Amino acid sequence: MIDLITPWKSLTSAFEDDISANVASMLKRTKQPYTLVTLQLMPHLRHQLEQINQLEMPWWNVYDAIADIPIQDGIPLAVENLDWPENAEFVPGTGAVLVYVQGVRYAKCTYTPDDYLDQVTRYDSQGQPIQIDQFDDRGFLSWRRDLQATGEVQTLFNAFGDVVLTKTDADGITVAPGQQRRFRHAHYDAFQPLLDEFTAKRAHQQAETFTILVYRAGFNYPSTQVLALTPYDILVGSGESRVTYTDDVLHRMTSVAHAVIATDMGASRAVQRALADWALLLEKPLRLLSPYSSRLALGHSNELSQLVIYWRATDLVDAAQEVVTRQILTEMLSNDAVVLLASTDDNGTTINAVVQQFVDDTFNVAEDHAAIETVLGYLDAKDQQTLTREQADELDELKKTENWDQVTTAAKFLRRIHLRGIDDHKTMWAALDEARLLLDLSPQIDPFIQLAAISTGVPQLVRAKTEYVTTGKNGLVIHDLNEVGWGLAYFLDGLRRWNESLVYSVAKMERFSDERLIERWQEVMTDADN
Repeated sequence: MIDLITPWKSLTSAFEDDISANVASMLKRTKQPYTLVTLQLMPHLRHQLEQINQLEMPWWNVYDAIADIPIQDGIPLAVENLDWPENAEFVPGTGAVLVYVQGVRYAKCTYTPDDYLDQVTRYDSQGQPIQIDQFDDRGFLSWRRDLQATGEVQTLFNAFGDVVLTKTDADGITVAPGQQRRFRHAHYDAFQPLLDEFTAKRAHQQAETFTILVYRAGFNYPSTQVLALTPYDILVGSGESRVTYTDDVLHRMTSVAHAVIATDMGASRAVQRALADWALLLEKPLRLLSPYSSRLALGHSNELSQLVIYWRATDLVDAAQEVVTRQILTEMLSNDAVVLLASTDDNGTTINAVVQQFVDDTFNVAEDHAAIETVLGYLDAKDQQTLTREQADELDELKKTENWDQVTTAAKFLRRIHLRGIDDHKTMWAALDEARLLLDLSPQIDPFIQLAAISTGVPQLVRAKTEYVTTGKNGLVIHDLNEVGWGLAYFLDGLRRWNESLVYSVAKMERFSDERLIERWQEVMTDADN
């Protein structure tokens, strides 16, 4: 039996690149008996499992164990199931229902994306929140926060509405009198001893269990004394945690672990450095094993007249964004077919500023911003077939101005630049479907993105060597950001290198195919059994 300890939180929702979700899927496909172990309050765990097609999988939650909740199924509560004043009025809103009593807001009921009752916040006569109830999607109240003037009181309930324990900053955790027979102590100063107590109980009850622990810095895990009760591997990904030798928690966990699994070369290098600093490098087996597999989903950029650069401009300091942006704009200036699509974590603020300065200097339009906006509005309306007579007349007047040619050239240049916020998986896959080149220069390696580029046959410019990108084949490793312009030209000037990259990506898919990945995970499980 395998326990998969995952650092999921109650709001975890992006599962396509989630390490735990992908490992769970791999264990399912390798027909390994396993249990998903979660260590935080998870009121919507069934919904999360349904998202990854694992609703039928066995799971264990430490809060369920503490509250002695045996059921793993149920029907979510509705607002109508709760007790309300007789004269309560219900006003539906977006994702919520407001409750009024005699015209005064009494409560707000919020829902999950699947329209399950999530929380109910109650207010005093002055409109200040005084109580927040958290409901479990199995149909009961699980957690309450009373917001008192003297401090917050938190209460954990069982499935029958009985109080299990209360927590305050001043007094710590107090177990309810009727529940104390299941606990070692009636009082705990913090949650960690409770976490250890109940995970240790599980370890003693589960004979011949092997654990895979997905590590994330800052997450609250059982102590190493408890973890050592069963053999376990630590799974570390560079996208999950910036591994450093100063990470005392990882150090302690690694010291008693069976082995360390790194999901990518970036994580592997970081773990090796940390193990060396901890004098554990020769003692702990270190494996390189991705939880992600490739899939054949070739894009169709070769059918498009535009050459789309898909730039994931995240985790880059402003100075780095400026250097890269100027080189992209220079490439766009030399090739009218090049289009930039950038996904940014600052709403494009830095890139926009560089673009504006570049356009002003290149086309001499620093005094013509209003005219450029007019032309952009005209072109958009024309494309959408919403052009008005007023817009056409305004453009006719602009054509008479001295700087008309520069204004129109600048506007057409700007129309080839598209900035947006951080992409979710759906928009990321859609972008790669049309991209001629992926630009991912984040210092943090993202194996999911790199495998997605392989799957779509898109060459990549990256910052660090990985097993997913072979420089000169399906991409280039850019050590100096001033080399980005050269890398762009390498794959955008003509089709020969792009075609070679496509062929190499298709061949690389075999190495990271589902079948190969299953074989490698089966080796890990066999090693664990021995």
